[in-house]
Amino acid sequence: QKSKLGVDELTYLAQRAIDLGDVGLTQQLYEEVLRLDPDNFSANNFLGNYLYLRAERERKRLDYEYKRIQKPTRMDYANYRNRLKDLYIYSYQSAEKYLEQAYSKMHSEEIKNTLEHIHEIEKEVI
Repeated sequence: QKSKLGVDELTYLAQRAIDLGDVGLTQQLYEEVLRLDPDNFSANNFLGNYLYLRAERERKRLDYEYKRIQKPTRMDYANYRNRLKDLYIYSYQSAEKYLEQAYSKMHSEEIKNTLEHIHEIEKEVI
C-alpha cells in the first residue's frame, strides 16, 4: 500500500523515530522517502551511514571470530575471505550507493572519508 504522506512528513517522522531509538522504523520511513524522492539527502545519508556502520560491526565480528582460531587452516582463511567478500557485496556496496547519492547533494568531508574507506575495503576483499 502506498503512503499518502509526502516527503516532508515522512522525513519528519523518520527523524522522530530515530530520536526514539527505533532504527527499523526510521529505515522503513527513509526508504519510503527515497521511493518518492530518490535524491533526498537526509534519507540517502541516513541509510548509507546506517548500512555502513552495520557492515563495520559485522566486519569486526568476522575479524574477531577469525582471530580466535588458534591455528587457522587455509580453508578457515578462505572461508573468512569469502565472508568478507559477501559482506562487501551485500552491505558495503549498498551503503556506497546511498552515500554517493548523498555526496552528490552535499560534498561533506565525512561522507567523502566514508566512501574512501569503502573503496579501500573493496580493494582489500575483492
